Amino acid sequence: MTEPMLQSVPEQFISQMAGQMKKFKKEPITCYLLDNEVKGYRISFKKDNGAAYQLIAYGIANGQPVLVQLSLDSEPKSNEDIPEFPRQIIRLTK
Repeated sequence: MTEPMLQSVPEQFISQMAGQMKKFKKEPITCYLLDNEVKGYRISFKKDNGAAYQLIAYGIANGQPVLVQLSLDSEPKSNEDIPEFPRQIIRLTK
């Protein structure tokens, strides 16, 4: 991904997801990628066996433009709701 792509690709990706998922909800959040504050969304949608959740975060981390998509089994409300390994990369609060 390039820096100019950060201006449009994440929103296009999320819009595409919204068109494909049932009961799609997105909540804008501020989160952290490698301790850099970035834009993101807390996403939920309906699956056959219940609800599914994702964190999508995008911005500049360590000088590189990145987009992170993390799928979760439960709604992420705090850092503790993110598994230990991904928490090294993405967090909701510092």
